[in-house]
Amino acid sequence: MVPREPRVVRTARETLVTTRDSSPRVARDVPGKDYNALRTHTPLVNRILLTGCSGFLGRYVGTRLADTYDVLGTYLTADVSSLDFETVKVDLLNPPFPRLLEYDPDALVHCAALTDVDECERNPGRAVRLNVDATEHVASLAAETGARLLYVSTDSVFDGSRGWWAETDSPDPVNVYGETKLDGERTAARLNDDTVVARTNFFGWNGAGRGSLAEWMIETLASGDRLPGFEDAFFTPLFAGDLATSLEALLVRDDTGVVHLGSRDRMSKYEFAREVAEVFELDSSSVAPVEMSSVDLDAPRGNDLSLDTARAETVLGRRMPDIRTGLERMRRERQ
Repeated sequence: MVPREPRVVRTARETLVTTRDSSPRVARDVPGKDYNALRTHTPLVNRILLTGCSGFLGRYVGTRLADTYDVLGTYLTADVSSLDFETVKVDLLNPPFPRLLEYDPDALVHCAALTDVDECERNPGRAVRLNVDATEHVASLAAETGARLLYVSTDSVFDGSRGWWAETDSPDPVNVYGETKLDGERTAARLNDDTVVARTNFFGWNGAGRGSLAEWMIETLASGDRLPGFEDAFFTPLFAGDLATSLEALLVRDDTGVVHLGSRDRMSKYEFAREVAEVFELDSSSVAPVEMSSVDLDAPRGNDLSLDTARAETVLGRRMPDIRTGLERMRRERQ
């Protein structure tokens, strides 16, 4: 397969769509598909196919779903011996997938992705293959088997110019990671009508080997080193365990389209680092405020990627947790 350069389709035209309670929503138009629109049906879910089951989020999602459903997880290279559900080694870039077709899933959760923002910037061809081409194959599989598709996306589809981004706001990513995830969103929705796009940012324990942001903060503070925290980078991260619960709820709801899943409060990464220190009883005075411009990063970042979760709270019928609560849950996992 010849690597393609990242592509992003943007359009400013807006259309009105209607939710089940008949209140109007404004949705950004995508050529050939308004994937923000809500449609009504009741999915019957028993068998769930989970891509990227060996990754950071995939492990949380798989563990959560396996308590209730029959789960088949796909992986490529990572160790999956600790997982308590069935797994199969699959290269998502090389269809067809006879084992997955045989499984005939009712729903498919697509967690597999290249999420290293700087690696995506250094190697855009690889980012396109893993975030767009693989999504095309997964979405085609979901359409062929009649499966509901839940595509996990990112807050990085926005440019970060203001914050509290709603589902009706126009995406405008500033880096290759955001471009390829947005392209993946549109590819998934184009190929499978029964698609839910969940944009998010999350924290927790990364069992896949590479430490997460929160883990790096804990380890740095525990070693007594100075911890730089961006005071001009804002986000609404959700504990991965809470995210897995929300994703499960979306699988059995009758809504499709885009949903933002995040915490109900917004913090800078400096404030988040201090919160981590307090919850894990570490020295918060070691956290030093810095600006993003002071660090040499391969990929540009948006300053404010906070997500408006009002629609999620309506769809799920509950308030999203705050960041402090999520960190406390994270700590309890290791006690």
